[in-house]
Amino acid sequence: MSYCVSLRNYDFTIKNQNKPGALLAMHNFERAQAEKSKFYRVGKQFNTLEEQMAYWYWQVETNEAGDIVEISLENDRLGEEDQWFDAIAPYVEPGSYIDMEGEDGYVWRYYFDGEHCEEYSGVVIFPGCPRDGD
Repeated sequence: MSYCVSLRNYDFTIKNQNKPGALLAMHNFERAQAEKSKFYRVGKQFNTLEEQMAYWYWQVETNEAGDIVEISLENDRLGEEDQWFDAIAPYVEPGSYIDMEGEDGYVWRYYFDGEHCEEYSGVVIFPGCPRDGD
């Protein structure tokens, strides 16, 4: 049985000039995974970051400058995002984040600090909102 997830919110940017480095980091991540495990098979490797991310079920949109500024998850399951997000972290704008929610209501954030991607557990609160019921 799988654990279903959804994207809640994001503020995510990869500048156009950093896209080649991020793409190479994704390719290197896959090669390193394949070297660690005989069961890991390197998937298709694309020539653009947008295509590579789409292959891993993350659709991205760019602005007029070619910067990636929008992201969406086209699947309801995660793979190794915690690892490959860390691999591309040096190419993601510091302060970027992706908020996720699991089928059980658990929420977490992938936060990019300019060098690494860290995962933080979260809590949904509604300050000042009166509760309905009880």
